[in-house]
Amino acid sequence: MTSTTFGISLPSAGAMAAPANMRAIAGAAESLGYDSVWVSDHVVAPEKPDSVYPYGGGGPFASPGAGTYYEPLTTLAWIAGSTARVRLGISVLVVPLRNPVYAAKTIATLDALSDGRVILGIGVGWLSEEFEALGETRFDQRGAITDEWIEIYRKLWAQEPTTSHQGAHYSFEPLRSLPKPVQRPMSQGEQWPGPPILVGGNSLPALRRTARLGDGWQGLRTNVDETQACLVKLDELLAEVGRSRESLAISSRLNVSQQANPEASLDYDIAGDPDLAAERIGRYQKLGCDDFMLIPQPRDSVTGMIESMEWFATEVRPRVREASPAGQG
Repeated sequence: MTSTTFGISLPSAGAMAAPANMRAIAGAAESLGYDSVWVSDHVVAPEKPDSVYPYGGGGPFASPGAGTYYEPLTTLAWIAGSTARVRLGISVLVVPLRNPVYAAKTIATLDALSDGRVILGIGVGWLSEEFEALGETRFDQRGAITDEWIEIYRKLWAQEPTTSHQGAHYSFEPLRSLPKPVQRPMSQGEQWPGPPILVGGNSLPALRRTARLGDGWQGLRTNVDETQACLVKLDELLAEVGRSRESLAISSRLNVSQQANPEASLDYDIAGDPDLAAERIGRYQKLGCDDFMLIPQPRDSVTGMIESMEWFATEVRPRVREASPAGQG
């Protein structure tokens, strides 16, 4: 049997993004027995972008809270100091926007300081104007750059005493990079060192990246049928590289609200009736999903968010059965 985990999305962006609010939600998550807390990533919010948001039906990018976005690695370092147990997740870090050596160092430091609590969700990004604002001119090559940056991360997290890299997009001569992450040291025979890397995204390139480089996959705004289609394709891609889904964590993002919502017809809207909520989660579990990032609603008050978290923890979570291996549900 697979252990099912539940995490909480912190208000690190938008109108509710404030230190006191994030601290309150993180503290409630820990006290209510949730397994992780999560933040998202944008560095800047262009005023009038032409880029189309690729998830949830697409459309123009709406800058939350006039562009308020707390930087995720900094935010999680701060949250780590006020929590003791919950894991610290990013959904997702836009990998090509950051220098790979500096990012690897920051992630390793966060993992070391938090005693190995980091979960690194990664994505290639979609907002071309954000790349331009940061002086990154290789937007069309962001997939290949992301793959190479992951290779650099893992080299810097593992190799002793020095690391070097000669790649298509980045090179450096032998250097030392300490501290190493606490999680999964190479000395214990791990295939890949450091924090687990979840690849976010529903596209074919994202699924290929998961099969080749990922420790897991996270679907973004996918209903049960869409999730199943992604996982069928992922199984094919894993077989091509000699891997199986048993080696991966499979994650889904769900909206959670204590308030009954007659418009909550989508599979990833968990609201109102605890039995229906548990049944909807069970549909994902039967596909092999073993990790859920919950976005508490309504997203306009700390009180409302915590009430939904309490409702899920006391009414829904006890009704959720442990997941069976994929295909056996």
